[in-house]
Amino acid sequence: MHRVHPGGKSLSPLERCVRLARRLAALYCSVPDRGLDVALKLWPRIRQRIPEAELWVTSGYELWGYSPTEADRLARKVVKTERLPAGVKLWGVIRKAHLTRLQASASLMFYPCRAEELFCLSAAECAAAGLPIVTSHIGALSERVVDGVTGFLIEGDIESGEVQRAFVDRAVQLLSDPGLCRRMGEEGRKLTRSYSIDEVVPLWETAAGVARPSRYP
Repeated sequence: MHRVHPGGKSLSPLERCVRLARRLAALYCSVPDRGLDVALKLWPRIRQRIPEAELWVTSGYELWGYSPTEADRLARKVVKTERLPAGVKLWGVIRKAHLTRLQASASLMFYPCRAEELFCLSAAECAAAGLPIVTSHIGALSERVVDGVTGFLIEGDIESGEVQRAFVDRAVQLLSDPGLCRRMGEEGRKLTRSYSIDEVVPLWETAAGVARPSRYP
């Protein structure tokens, strides 16, 4: 997959991915310190209401250039991987093809977040794969999600009990309603088309006053 960050993105492998049977699973695909500790804390409460639901966790600090040993040390500052709640699958850093399959078969992206994301490629990719997103109303996440249309934006500090209850309720709402997941996921797919290179490059050219070469269609 080639990318132009953040002014234009080719998400075509996700857009073309075969729609797999959706599982009762939520996907967390960011580094641990952005909110994984809260996601793991909330998961038993979601499982209490939907016992078969799973949380799939991917990513890791290796993607930021750390060695596996250092990445593990940093992750353990946030979560104790030997004591994961029931229903949690820790995939770690995986190949792109594997991540695409998980995105194509999960039901939603679950991302309580304390970081001011500048774009959040993982959210854009999940939306392109047809996943509704339950995340924090913070930074660029408020641009990746249209609240109530492509997912749910939760206002407030993720350490707050009220905010955590909202995350649980919204995740349960989506996991309990495949039709709502599907509708929100399709709206998310539509939204990500505006991130494509074909859409963004002409906007940049217009803004810069650059004439498009005649060889372009």
